[in-house]
Amino acid sequence: ADIADGDYTVTATITDAANNSGTAQGNGTVDTLDPTLTLDGLGTFNDNTPIISGSSDEIGATVTVNVSDDSNSYQLSAVVQADGSWSVQIIDALDDGAITITANVSDAAGNQ
Repeated sequence: ADIADGDYTVTATITDAANNSGTAQGNGTVDTLDPTLTLDGLGTFNDNTPIISGSSDEIGATVTVNVSDDSNSYQLSAVVQADGSWSVQIIDALDDGAITITANVSDAAGNQ
């Protein structure tokens, strides 16, 4: 059966043939849930170095943002703040026209 997400304490006990026993205990967390990530829409804008922003429930995690125009590709990063917001400003001017933006965040368990 699957183990539900959450914090766990695991105890292991071993007994040898002479009836001597030993015990070890450890703590861990099961996390199978993907973090949430939103990307705020930019619409049409006249700023070639816009601020890209969004939100996530993975406080303190790094959001990787990939931005590309017709000529260039940029990889940027932002940290999710305590209120769940994140933002990053494009440093190098984007070309006029359509741009593509993708964003990704991972949690401590590697869920994306």
